[in-house]
Formats: sequence, structure tokens, C-alpha cells
Amino acid sequence: MKVILKRVNEPMQVVDAKHTGLYNIRSQFFDPDVQFDRVIMSQNFCMYADEAGIGKDLPINFYIPTNSPYWPVQAIHGDVVFIRLHPTDMFGDPDVDDVTPEDLDLIDRLLDPAEQKYLQEKMTDNPEQPGLFVT
Repeated sequence: MKVILKRVNEPMQVVDAKHTGLYNIRSQFFDPDVQFDRVIMSQNFCMYADEAGIGKDLPINFYIPTNSPYWPVQAIHGDVVFIRLHPTDMFGDPDVDDVTPEDLDLIDRLLDPAEQKYLQEKMTDNPEQPGLFVT
């Protein structure tokens, strides 16, 4: 299965996952003690990151917009993997599909340097906004 890997200070890469199940794929790219945070990017397409990235003082990888009025932009710390999930029932390890050209386009647009500059500026524009992390 093809997934998108985005390591800090490296361009995104489409890589082969050794497994077809979500939990095994995540363990291919992260240490076993990592608590995952899932961000839904589009239908059945998710980003997985280390939930404790800030607390572990992991470097910022990129910025991502949110729908929250309190956190309009989040800094994503540490490496991430983008995975397309295969619709399945709620039991067991979800299966994974190859990422699509649309998935790649979405991440290309997100990681575009002009978009990242805009998001970084938006994140730091209003440090008085309640709950906004300023990095």
C-alpha cells in the first residue's frame, strides 16, 4: 500500500507500507510508545501524528488550518504519515488503500511554501486569541 510520509525538514514522499492494516502501518513509521492523533483530511484520508509532539519538544514539521475559532492554525510537530483508509466495519484493524492523485494534490497544496508562510503568519498574528499556541 502507498502512503505519504512527511518527515521534519524533508519533502513529502510516497512510500510503500509493508502492511495493509492501519495499526501495523503506523508501527512501521513510529515508535511503539507513540500515542497517535488522527486528523481527517478528507473522506477516508487521514493524517497520523504523535499526539505528544509539543510535549516531547519535537520540531515543527508544517502548519495546518483548522475549523476552530480558538485554534485557526495548528503547528504539526514531528513526523507524520498520511493514510487512505478503506471503508470497513467498526471491528478489527481498518484496511488501508493506496493514496490517490487527489490525496497527493491536497498535501502538495497544503505544503506549498506560500501556503505554509500564510498559515504561519495567521498562527502568530493574534497571540491574544484565547487558547492559541504561539511558537
